[in-house]
Amino acid sequence: MELKDLTDHEQLVLIGLVKMIVHADQQVSPEERAVLRTLQQALGEATWNERVREASESFGTIPALEAAAQQVERPEAQQLIHRILGELAGSDEVIPAEAHVLQWIDQTWALSEDEEEDEYEDEGPEPVESFVLIDDD
Repeated sequence: MELKDLTDHEQLVLIGLVKMIVHADQQVSPEERAVLRTLQQALGEATWNERVREASESFGTIPALEAAAQQVERPEAQQLIHRILGELAGSDEVIPAEAHVLQWIDQTWALSEDEEEDEYEDEGPEPVESFVLIDDD
């Protein structure tokens, strides 16, 4: 499956989650910029920019993004989105806020550790109920 194979909803969720990962440390590293450029090229610049605007409008709150992510049901879409998020978070140093989002996605979509090595988990097996991580200060 490729990025263009995602439905509009799946693309919006991906971009919303990408924004969570990128903004988790309040700065965009050069490595993250490179991954973002690759994603933009894969989806097409016009489509990417449109989806970024739509995601910003649709996901004004973290619970709205969480609810939308829970509606992604296709396993192949879940795996692609998870892989992209892992690549983005791992492009520089994975910080706890990024690991928290990835762990929430793992649990929400019940992704097995066989499919994705859980290198992000720095805490015990406690479930993550939400990925509200960043203060609105």
